[in-house]
Amino acid sequence: VEETALLNSLNIYPNPATDRVNITFASERELTVKLVNSLGQIVYNQFVINDLVTISTSSLAAGLYTIQLENEAISVKKILIIQ
Repeated sequence: VEETALLNSLNIYPNPATDRVNITFASERELTVKLVNSLGQIVYNQFVINDLVTISTSSLAAGLYTIQLENEAISVKKILIIQ
């Protein structure tokens, strides 16, 4: 139930991204936000306690990435395109 609520509240914009991406979500728990490239390499990993994260993407290669929000109890993923 909590995973579904988090996934439903997860908003990634702009998508596709060029120089930055904003991630908003609703959660009462502390989460780790990860950005993973198509090779499975973690290119961003940050522990967050708020509901807004901005990631600079200007130095990242164009392609498909996965945004993961997780903690010990839940894990959700969404796709991000970087141009």
